[in-house]
Amino acid sequence: MITTLPTERRAERPFDPPPGLADLPPISRLSYPDGHEGWLVTSHALVREVLADPRFSVRPDLRHLPITGAPGSGRPAPPGMFTAMDPPDHTRYRRLLTGEFTVRRMRRLSEHIAAITEEHLDAIAGPEVELVEAFAQPIPAQVICELLGVPYAARGRFQRDALALFKLGAKPEELAAAYGAVHGFMSELVQDKRDNPGDDL
Repeated sequence: MITTLPTERRAERPFDPPPGLADLPPISRLSYPDGHEGWLVTSHALVREVLADPRFSVRPDLRHLPITGAPGSGRPAPPGMFTAMDPPDHTRYRRLLTGEFTVRRMRRLSEHIAAITEEHLDAIAGPEVELVEAFAQPIPAQVICELLGVPYAARGRFQRDALALFKLGAKPEELAAAYGAVHGFMSELVQDKRDNPGDDL
C-alpha cells in the first residue's frame, strides 16, 4: 500500500514525471490523505487500457483526486463541460464540434498560428530571453483565443487566468480562484457570442 504519492520533481526538468514513480510496480494500491483507497497505475500499457475501459469515468463527481483540496474533486462538473462527460453525452458534444475542425478551417488556423509565431520570434530577437514566458506560454493561449473568438482586448486577461490554472506548486485556493476567473470569463464570452454570433468555435 502506497501512503505517499511521489510528487517531487527535478528543478531543472519540472515537466518530467516524478522520479519516484519509476520505482513503483505498474499498479499499486494508494491510500489518499483522507483515508480513501484507490489505485495508482504507472505502466504505459496499463494506462492506455484504463483510459479505453468504459468502466472508468472522467466525471469529477465519481473521482477522488490524490491531492487534498484539488478543485472539482467529488463535485459535479458545471453543466455543459463536455471534457468531464462520459459517452454517450461526450460523443454528442464531439459530433457538434466536428464541423469546426475541417481541413479548410484548420488550414486557415495554421496561417494564424504561423503569423502569431513569427510575431513572437521577432519580439524575442536578441541576446537573451526567457523562452517559456515569452514564447512557449503565450502562443498556445493566443491560438485558443483565435479558436474561441476571444476579443483582442481581453486576450491578456484570458492568458493570465488560464496560465494560473497550470502553475506548478499552486495552492488549492489559488487554483480555485483561477478556475473561478476562467469560468467567469468564459461565461461572459459565451453570452457575448449568443448576442453577437460569429464564425468562430
